Amino acid sequence: MTLPFRYHPGARRELDAAVDWYEDAASGLGGDFFDEVEAAVRDACEHSTRWPLVPRVDATLAVRRKVLRRFPYSIAWLVQSAEIVIVAVAHSRRRPDYWLDRVASAT
Repeated sequence: MTLPFRYHPGARRELDAAVDWYEDAASGLGGDFFDEVEAAVRDACEHSTRWPLVPRVDATLAVRRKVLRRFPYSIAWLVQSAEIVIVAVAHSRRRPDYWLDRVASAT
């Protein structure tokens, strides 16, 4: 079953900023990044439990993360009221787990 999704406002800002940064770096690269994020979100919506739980988060919240293949980013989500909530589009080489406080506001 495919679940609907929504972005936490902070995650949406991260996505938009990263798309802009990559597009400024090279024409078309921002679109490539966006496409890869959207493919990861579709995977999460179709198979929400396929990826591992995020350590340091209460396991009952079932926050999961998928690492992107081409870009140093991951997406983190949880299932809330029969929808996927994307809580982070996080750069893998920056402040780890800075987004954990968003989980509480998404539940």
